[in-house]
Amino acid sequence: MERLGTSLTGFVVSLLLALAVGCVQDEQTVWILPDPQTVAAWFGDDTEVGIDGNVLEIRGTMNPDYLRRGGRLWARSGPYFYLFNVHVESLLREYPDLAAVRARTFDARGNEVARAMLTRDQLTPGRWREALARTSLAQTQGTDNPRLVERLISFGEDYTDYEYAGLD
Repeated sequence: MERLGTSLTGFVVSLLLALAVGCVQDEQTVWILPDPQTVAAWFGDDTEVGIDGNVLEIRGTMNPDYLRRGGRLWARSGPYFYLFNVHVESLLREYPDLAAVRARTFDARGNEVARAMLTRDQLTPGRWREALARTSLAQTQGTDNPRLVERLISFGEDYTDYEYAGLD
């Protein structure tokens, strides 16, 4: 009889532990994430920022003149100018609950042009320096030397999940 009591006690303890674990798992996760309005201010008037779960999403409108003159090359580069900058690097370092940053670019009519998502641990400190340098060169010299924009795109494709709308 004592053996039955021990088995029953073990079963009850196991059942209570399982219920307790189940209750903990049902609680909502509370993440500490950056303020979207603060982030939007860093990128300018043509940018909207939101949170989707624990992913920060940056949505920007590309200058129609850039798209007209730069065509497919500039269309593909858009998300990388948002992702590879000191603000995003800082956000991923300072907010451990932030899993990723997704950048989506649109034309003036609101059609999505391109998107890319950078996960938090994708770039080492050395790769971040490289990403920032590539972005800076593409921004300052890309019009005169489109190869710099191509290199930024190639780097972005190596380190992000990306998609180009109607460009492939």
